[in-house]
Amino acid sequence: MSGDMKGDEVRAQSVGTQLGTNRYQRYCAAFDHLEQAYASGYPLEAIAILDSLIGNRMESGRRYLQPKAGTKPRGVGQLAKHLLGDDTKQAALETDAAFRAVLEKIRM
Repeated sequence: MSGDMKGDEVRAQSVGTQLGTNRYQRYCAAFDHLEQAYASGYPLEAIAILDSLIGNRMESGRRYLQPKAGTKPRGVGQLAKHLLGDDTKQAALETDAAFRAVLEKIRM
């Protein structure tokens, strides 16, 4: 998938493919693994899985909002800062008020 595609162009590429179904199955498997880890007494593993899932979705959003960006931020906190913007370096990428509120909580 090209890094300069947005919106309907990107969605149009996945029409007729199994991308959505495969992604859904991977997320279901990840949540099953998370629940199993927590139930087995491995809460840090469960936290790591959640961090990975959240970071993956945030990075996907960042790539959608800024498809030509070079290096990507690594952690969830860095992604939150990147999406919310920086008063001195970068304008906010995320404009949805509800999602910005969630990102503000992550950034704290």
